[in-house]
Amino acid sequence: MKKKISDALSLLRKHGFTVINNNYNHRFGKAMAGFVDYVIYDYLTVYFIEVKIGKDKFSEEQEITKKKLSSIAENNNGVVYLIIPDDTKAKQFVDDLVTTKVVRYGE
Repeated sequence: MKKKISDALSLLRKHGFTVINNNYNHRFGKAMAGFVDYVIYDYLTVYFIEVKIGKDKFSEEQEITKKKLSSIAENNNGVVYLIIPDDTKAKQFVDDLVTTKVVRYGE
């Protein structure tokens, strides 16, 4: 299912968004532990996206990142923190983003 999510989010590149996938099999080291799976942005908004499928749980580092980015997003219209639980939600996010250019919703 992660491949389907990745494929869906990658479609945003065709619409002028930069999509950074932090799920590749390379290691970022300790400094990147707990960072989000995807960073997607255009000229107006940056989306920090965490993928949690099924019983997948947040690590301690991910919980800290979630709290920090959620706090920033609450106080800044140009920042969105989003949890994507499945490929259907990923496709919905992409469709909404392409249609409206701004998506401001959570889980």
